[in-house]
Amino acid sequence: STASGSSGAAGLGAPAAAGPNSPVLHYRSGGRRASFTPFSTGTNFQRRRLTSQVSSELQNSRRSLPASEKMNASPRPHAAPAPASASLHGTSFGGIAVKNLQACVTRIAAGGTVRLVDVARYQGKRATIIVVAGGTGGTGGTRVFVVGPGCSGSRSDLIAQASLPGAG
Repeated sequence: STASGSSGAAGLGAPAAAGPNSPVLHYRSGGRRASFTPFSTGTNFQRRRLTSQVSSELQNSRRSLPASEKMNASPRPHAAPAPASASLHGTSFGGIAVKNLQACVTRIAAGGTVRLVDVARYQGKRATIIVVAGGTGGTGGTRVFVVGPGCSGSRSDLIAQASLPGAG
């Protein structure tokens, strides 16, 4: 069974428009195949504001979900599609090889549910923000992982991580 987000957030709270080339990527969650759609808000996430910035992105993506998906929001990923202007050329998204992004998310999710994947910036440098609920690699809550462009199936390239208070 697959699950994917259907819409999402752009930089300042406006829902992102799904581009015709928005990729739907797959990862493993609890032994099952699940899917996510990465997006790129252009946000420059900051160390001191990481959890509040991510919480805001999650709220924006939740607000833009259809009513039928809001009811089932907790167990489903909340990844949002890329805006039409996002960089998606053939087998790359936002300058990252799609196969590496997919493998990276599988590695970071560690069996949890992907809630958000934002190819963005962290402290001014290229990074991907991955939000995961549950999973064997964390404490069972919702975790934020900031990974560099070298993240793949065999390397995490972890820059920072945090727990989201009150998220589930």
